[in-house]
Amino acid sequence: MEKSQNITSRFEERMASFVSEVNASATSLVDPLVVFGISLRAKTAPEQWQVVQENLNQTIKSLENQTNKNFIVLIAGHDRPSLKKRSVNVHWIRANWARPTEVSRYSGDKQRKRRLTLAALKKTELSGFYFFMLDADDLVHKDVCDFILTDDNRAGYVVDKGYVYDVPSKTLGALKGTTPFYEHCGSCAAVWLTKDELPESSSDKETLIHRIRDHVTLPETMRENGKCAQKIPFFAVFYYLNHGVNNLVLKGEKAQRKSSLAGRHKVLEQVKKDNIAKAFSISNFDL
Repeated sequence: MEKSQNITSRFEERMASFVSEVNASATSLVDPLVVFGISLRAKTAPEQWQVVQENLNQTIKSLENQTNKNFIVLIAGHDRPSLKKRSVNVHWIRANWARPTEVSRYSGDKQRKRRLTLAALKKTELSGFYFFMLDADDLVHKDVCDFILTDDNRAGYVVDKGYVYDVPSKTLGALKGTTPFYEHCGSCAAVWLTKDELPESSSDKETLIHRIRDHVTLPETMRENGKCAQKIPFFAVFYYLNHGVNNLVLKGEKAQRKSSLAGRHKVLEQVKKDNIAKAFSISNFDL
């Protein structure tokens, strides 16, 4: 009993510290703001964890280069990652449940970390914000934050145009139109959330964020839940596929189909590739 109370007490202390840090960061920003929420996979093999951290740093680099800096980055996970020193507001919150040991539980763990982040935000002074659901290995176009905050529809935005890069074949594909990006990648939406729409805890599955967890049908489920999401009119996210530690690869699902998808929508022009690299702060990809 005493051990359980100590664990609970430590979690509450960490939660209070997280809330204080976010409130402090928010004082230098203006309403509304964007919150990029990242659920980080738990550490397994050391070599995989190294890849996870490298990818996360690349993701944060793409955020650091946003043309509009009115945002914060929140990372939820079991293990604190090693991050390069950045100029953006990045905050970390530790998951307080056992790390998943079965691959089949990875997706549920990611969703629970998302709910943990939002439950913590419910305790902050933020009354409303755009919550961008972002995976730790995807990159964001430099103008995404500015577009969302300039348009400011107080409903949400969905990414139907984006790039997919297959690492083994070094193939870059452009998804759009009848092959919308959101059907293939979870880093595909920013939803406007107010305090009363946030979960009470990581176990609370009665709120909006849980109902819209399936990205394949995201525009429809957002609309059904009163959020008529607008499409971001440019290629907004870069999906980094088959690098060895995607949930997709670890679960052995659909990887071959998505690899072939990149090939069918292949970007060939080098000038276009160079512009993409600049827009997404890419320096270590062989495009």
